[in-house]
Amino acid sequence: MMRLILPVLSLAAVLTLHHASAADWPPVEPADLSALSPGDFTDEELDMPDMAGPNFPLPYYLAHFHRLANAVVGEEGPRRGFIDLSVWRRPGDNEPYNARVMENILSLAWFYTNDRPWNPYHGDDATRLRLEAALEFWMSMQNEDGRFSEYGPNRWNLPATAFATKFMGETLLLLESGPPLTPGLLDRVKAANRKAIHTVLTREAYFEQGKRFSNQYGNVWAGALAHLEQDPGDGEIRDLLVERLDQGLRHFISPAGFFYEHNGPDWGYAFVTHHSNLGMAWHHARETGLAEPFRKEQAEWAEWLALNAPPEPDLDVFLLNRAIETRQTRTHLTRLETPLAEVVPLMRIYAPTREEVAKRRAAIRADVAANWPDVPGLRIRDFQSYGPYAFLHRRHHQWHPTDDERREALARHPVNARDRFAHQRVDDRNPLAYTYVRRPNYYAVFNAGPQVAPRRAPRLGLGLLWSPRTGVFFQSQTASDSDAWGTKSAGMNRVHEASPLFPEYRVDGAAEPWKSQPGKRGLPDGNLHIHYDLGENGRKIVGFDDGGVTVIVEHPGEFTEYLPFVLDRGETPVADNGKLVLHRNEHPVTLRLREAKTLEWSSPRSLPNGRELRTLRVEAADRLAYRIEPGDGNSP
Repeated sequence: MMRLILPVLSLAAVLTLHHASAADWPPVEPADLSALSPGDFTDEELDMPDMAGPNFPLPYYLAHFHRLANAVVGEEGPRRGFIDLSVWRRPGDNEPYNARVMENILSLAWFYTNDRPWNPYHGDDATRLRLEAALEFWMSMQNEDGRFSEYGPNRWNLPATAFATKFMGETLLLLESGPPLTPGLLDRVKAANRKAIHTVLTREAYFEQGKRFSNQYGNVWAGALAHLEQDPGDGEIRDLLVERLDQGLRHFISPAGFFYEHNGPDWGYAFVTHHSNLGMAWHHARETGLAEPFRKEQAEWAEWLALNAPPEPDLDVFLLNRAIETRQTRTHLTRLETPLAEVVPLMRIYAPTREEVAKRRAAIRADVAANWPDVPGLRIRDFQSYGPYAFLHRRHHQWHPTDDERREALARHPVNARDRFAHQRVDDRNPLAYTYVRRPNYYAVFNAGPQVAPRRAPRLGLGLLWSPRTGVFFQSQTASDSDAWGTKSAGMNRVHEASPLFPEYRVDGAAEPWKSQPGKRGLPDGNLHIHYDLGENGRKIVGFDDGGVTVIVEHPGEFTEYLPFVLDRGETPVADNGKLVLHRNEHPVTLRLREAKTLEWSSPRSLPNGRELRTLRVEAADRLAYRIEPGDGNSP
């Protein structure tokens, strides 16, 4: 078993390091940025990697560090060591029972241990006193079985415990080789962290919760691997981790390819917490025998991402099949910085290239220099104005593709590799079914199944339409009553597609519907028609052929059809003889309408890359037929 090696200290030094009262604590002084220059920082230090990284360049955190450190409670009593500053997590949860607040111990440890000429807090005694008090407080929060609480005293839960293992795992690795602390403290912190890891890996209720909220459980992959880097002889933790990893690959990721969040897919958690968990786990596992599960997990999810995030012609952004989200809301993805792109080529489509990273760092440096020594103010009572993710991955392995490697990966994107396929992915836990149709002129995504997240209420049905020349030109919106694709009966608040949707799939008019099954399957070649009910009396058919997408709505009485289009900013298509023509990149998308009574465009909602979302509301009665033709389609 590897032991923490501390410097041999004199008796005077030991007494200096020993417990000090608040009255003995010297203040942590502000860093004087005017005595420094941007040139004192490396490009990597100033950088703000995409996703799960710092929100500001490093001088911001340096300038405000004294406020975080001086917020550590020094008075004797049960709050001693608590970080009493609302800059990480929700303001209402900034309470001494919330272990998530104490994840900022990593921020304290990072400055205390980082030996750089611009860092006055390296080995700083005032910083050490607060760091030690915060570590003591963190240990006092822990239940005897290793769990931590988040939303109330003794309300032990999985997120507080599993996240603790990740952030404390990195903290301990920093402190292990850093300036001295009170002898014995690190051994006790390490034991407390191991207890938290052990309870996450052995508590069945936590594993069951991880099946529904896999981002929460996945923190322990990173935490346990960081622990094993410190203590490679801990066979019990290694064996438990290997066992749970095998189970997790089968239970935390759907056969459809998504990570479970509230039993369904979610982009926000996939892009941030899962991304962080995988990145840190890969850093610690990539040169051990434990790396392959993480490569497989990333490869599985990369296929899912590609199917739901086709490339835009300019490649600056990816608009998402977002109406399926179960917890958060994301319209698009810019870049996803992951070291696993080195071993999962499909992820290179979404990763920033080395050339892009160099340009980004140059732009950040120029901005910092132009404003030096000023930095943005610290926002108090803000969810993440000063959080530990700013420091979590700074030591971790990074990898970026070249521009050529990105282009090679892009050629393997499903919509580029083939111009004709129909593919379906179905979950085995809930009959969530996602159908992907590629034809030479377009690509379409159709979402179906139960409503697994009633609070978020994903919008089902037609979710995304894309053309190789225009990019995404149609995007249904999560949890929306006005910008989600679908049919709304008179007097209804929501489109029918906000309810469970269990369609029939028919290819080339076959008498028997094609049956969905869990997993990944190709549909037979031919024109696909998807049939489903609208309430008790209505019926809808969505057809996909080579020329475009045809929708037929049969609905007794008056109803409204909502069509959420992605337009060039400022564009207002004009109806002409039952036809609207939209233009993107000088290429047309034509909408043909029959039986429509009135048309009305919604106010625009801003999207990236000079685009906006505008929903066309079509009033009709009894029946409506329309057809969307990217490029030169054929009329119905």
